[in-house]
Amino acid sequence: MNICTRAGRRVRTGSHGYVLLRRGGGSIRQGTGSAAQLLVRARPGAIQSVAKNDPECAMAYWGAAMTYNHPFWDPSSQADETAAWALVQRGMLARKASDRERLYLAAVAALYKDAGAGTKSARDQQYRDAMAVVYAKYPDDETKLFYGLSILGAVPTGAKGFEQQGQAAKLFEEVYGSHPDHPGALHYLIHAYDDPEHAEQGLTAARAYAQAAAAVPHALHMPTHIFTRLGYWDESATMNL
Repeated sequence: MNICTRAGRRVRTGSHGYVLLRRGGGSIRQGTGSAAQLLVRARPGAIQSVAKNDPECAMAYWGAAMTYNHPFWDPSSQADETAAWALVQRGMLARKASDRERLYLAAVAALYKDAGAGTKSARDQQYRDAMAVVYAKYPDDETKLFYGLSILGAVPTGAKGFEQQGQAAKLFEEVYGSHPDHPGALHYLIHAYDDPEHAEQGLTAARAYAQAAAAVPHALHMPTHIFTRLGYWDESATMNL
């Protein structure tokens, strides 16, 4: 799906919704480490090189800013949020962006507003709500993934119940139903079902994910979240070798 087209060169979202196709002398694929991976160990510098080659590609700034968001591990530092906010501002000033791209930028602006003003939990909720707006207008597969991810990212630590995780899982399942080898859908399904009660529902995705993105170390690790929950120790050990 093309999200930025300039002078016959394209930047598109990849198999997980991330911006990745090479543009000019740069490649956003290099910045993410893999077309299929969430915002895992992504390299903002490599993605920013695309913006350097094409300063009007708004989504290059969006992609670089999103590499600072870590929904499932250590939160961004103040320096990270300052850097991300600067990228968002540059993206919002880029002259050539579609309505869809502007909505994506508005959403990430809510996530990093004023270089991280207020609590992260409040901004996570604002980002989720902004992505709901994007999804309402552009309910494509990639937006389903990013909206679902924003829902998971806004679940407070220690929250009880499965309502929000279930809402996100439904979006991921819809993408998986059409694209059963979609690495992003498989990855996010594991996160959605990563609890003792629902782990069984993530088993198929867990077993498929390592095959869908076998070259990515994180993809080899992720299935062990489910295997360990279910007591499948041999499979878990094999994936961590």
